Amino acid sequence: MCEALGGFSIDWDLDPAELEPDTPVGIDMVNAVITQPFTAEAPVGEEPPEGVHYLTLYGRDGRWKLSTWLKGFGDRIAGFASSYSSTGDILLIGKNKTDMVTAFQRMKAIGGGMVLVEDGRVLAEIPLAIRGWVSDKPLPELMEEERALTALLRARGYRFADPVYTLLFLSATHLPYIRLTQRGLVDVMKREVLVPAIER
Repeated sequence: MCEALGGFSIDWDLDPAELEPDTPVGIDMVNAVITQPFTAEAPVGEEPPEGVHYLTLYGRDGRWKLSTWLKGFGDRIAGFASSYSSTGDILLIGKNKTDMVTAFQRMKAIGGGMVLVEDGRVLAEIPLAIRGWVSDKPLPELMEEERALTALLRARGYRFADPVYTLLFLSATHLPYIRLTQRGLVDVMKREVLVPAIER
């Protein structure tokens, strides 16, 4: 079934320096899906303040990226990578750029999915073998993987209804107010690109 629907593979790598935000404007989570803009105060090269994480969206083909800040996803997520998003592009979230890269590499290795890394160690993963979006495992097994990942994220400060919803809707432009898109960081209500995506 995976072969018929298409698997997931990417042939590019990233540099930790690319994860440094391109802008002080970031995304503040009001709940699992609704966002608002905020201005981050973090010196270049230093770890983000409490409750704030690096956030990068990479094009699935690796040709562009957008790096900004994410507030409210948790208190201390070291490194998280996901090929599950509304656009099919790659999301990276975390406090530690090395762990974010490790999560990305593991996500590639398992053929797409969600991976949580801390101190260089994979804590949880959900392989999504069908185009990096859908699992090919029996539903009870997938549910157990999702419960384990969600519990670990909650232990690290995720406080909203569903982290999977958050991953899906961070780049969904049918919701207000500020979203990651293939064009850049967009204020949906004003139809304005606040920060353009950068070609790699």
